[in-house]
Amino acid sequence: MRILTGICVAALLVAFAVPAFAETQNIKVSGDIKVAYVYQHDIDYLSNDSDNQNFFMNQIGLNVEADLTDNVSTYIRLINERDWNAEEGSGGTSAQFDIKLDEAYVTMKEVLYAPLTLQIGRQNIWLGKGLVIGNAGPNVWDEGGLPTTVQEMSDLTAFDAIRATLDYDPWTIDLIYSKIDADGNAVDTNNHDDTDLYVANLGYDFTKYDAEAELYYIYKHDRVATAAGTGPKSVDEIHTIGLRGSLVPFENLNLWAEGALQFGEYRNEPAIGKDREAAALDAGAEFTFVDSKWTPKLGAEAMLLTGNEATSTTDSHWQAWEPLYRGKFDNYLLDFRNITKATWTDAADQRNVAANDNNSGMTNLVSLAFFGSIEPMTDITLDARVTWERFDKKPVEDMKTGIGTELDAKLTYDYTEDVAFTVAGGVLWPGNYYKQGADSSSHTAAQIVAATTVDF
Repeated sequence: MRILTGICVAALLVAFAVPAFAETQNIKVSGDIKVAYVYQHDIDYLSNDSDNQNFFMNQIGLNVEADLTDNVSTYIRLINERDWNAEEGSGGTSAQFDIKLDEAYVTMKEVLYAPLTLQIGRQNIWLGKGLVIGNAGPNVWDEGGLPTTVQEMSDLTAFDAIRATLDYDPWTIDLIYSKIDADGNAVDTNNHDDTDLYVANLGYDFTKYDAEAELYYIYKHDRVATAAGTGPKSVDEIHTIGLRGSLVPFENLNLWAEGALQFGEYRNEPAIGKDREAAALDAGAEFTFVDSKWTPKLGAEAMLLTGNEATSTTDSHWQAWEPLYRGKFDNYLLDFRNITKATWTDAADQRNVAANDNNSGMTNLVSLAFFGSIEPMTDITLDARVTWERFDKKPVEDMKTGIGTELDAKLTYDYTEDVAFTVAGGVLWPGNYYKQGADSSSHTAAQIVAATTVDF
């Protein structure tokens, strides 16, 4: 009887499963494996033997893509990230083999009418060069199993979002809604306390000079729960309006620029509010010598992210740029200063700047960089970049403004189409801001990452 019952159940499963799989036109399974060795030296700018560390880490991804019909497809990406033996992972040794959901979305084309495409679910979002939107960042980095000092290397970058794309070539309109944070539901509080992100992006491709332009509006609304029976209190409202463009005025020269303004309300405490008045500007150029030996490239880039003056604590305006969900990272150390690379000033909050969003690698800075690359041999590329930064506004009164100078380099060897070896490193010489007060002789910081990556 049990055998007969089992046969009947199996037959029913097959009967239900066959129609479901009949609609699948194509299934593709792919993935990637990355094994890296990391060495870090005095990344808090203090000479201390305990600051020097080295470890190995794995990052493994598995992708499944399925085309259900001509206009419907799905994508799922699962990842595992861990340092060997999971000594310092955010989840500890118990989480070292956890499988994380990075992406899971469905794409539907020609919804209602031909130009409209919908993408619903957990997905990566990248606008322009990623200066404002490109990486969910600290919101998801700590969900992986990597040590805290290298969490920026995490593959967890996606947003829970709904994206509608209208393609009116050469015009493109993107409308995006993302749920950044959904706080818990408690019976004794007003739970209207989520963090939401709204994006509208208008793009245009020009027929001349391989040019493009984008105009965007981004609204982030962050709320906090209040006592039962009272209305929701807005904690942070950030409106960002920006314009980005690039062009190739003549062969091998690429120019780009992006500018954005922020306004709204800034609150570092629920009872204290200030009007936002911040701005960002990024501009650069790159030239490729295609007819020269080793195909060298040379470029320069300047960036301004406004900051807030330390003496303006009683001012009604907040001028520090809010990085939102930046995905554009050009340095191995400077970009993550006081984010994943805690300096001695913020580690112990010795200058009272740890919590005011005015002293990190993503705000309050003026940056100037020169970069280049060569291909000395087939399948080998050498990239280098030198970046100088100072504060736009002093984060601490009566202190100097020099942040530091960083030299980065990366050697890439494409062993095959699917296998690559890389050695990437950065050396940071702290500026005069870090050579005052408690430590008048801040030390050079360094990081080296040697990795093997396989795509399959």
